[in-house]
Amino acid sequence: MLLATTGPGDGDLSALATHAAEQASDATQPERTCAIAYQIIRLLISMEITDLKELLMYSRTTPCPFVSLARRVLDREGIPYRELHIDQSKIYEQRVVEWTGFMSVPTLVLTNPGEELPFQEPNVLEKGASPRGIDRGSMLTEPSEDQLVTWLRMHGLINAHR
Repeated sequence: MLLATTGPGDGDLSALATHAAEQASDATQPERTCAIAYQIIRLLISMEITDLKELLMYSRTTPCPFVSLARRVLDREGIPYRELHIDQSKIYEQRVVEWTGFMSVPTLVLTNPGEELPFQEPNVLEKGASPRGIDRGSMLTEPSEDQLVTWLRMHGLINAHR
């Protein structure tokens, strides 16, 4: 018997885990436990779980109000991130220019752990358009505080109830 994941709470991992624990408590049916575990693993794989993503901030070492704002929000919310400085690496500078058309910092990017490129191709930015505050999916550049908090919530980095 496979675990049903349709109806109320569909995709809710907590409800699914509770239901799985109830069904799996019958140790006389190990195949049921394996089927439930398999379904939970499939659900986890199908979900874009932000715990499996790393947040990078392309920034620079010289003072910048947008970078300061992003650091302040990330630190306040306790969100781990890694900084890559475009003024210390031509590769980082080139990436930001290719992505934004400018040397715009901060450019925040969600990556697979240990990588430096977006985990999915960012939404296209119209040539010559300002990237400032534009949500491009896996990327956000020069956001206001509200834009950054909204983007972080959308990607599950900030709990929506906070």
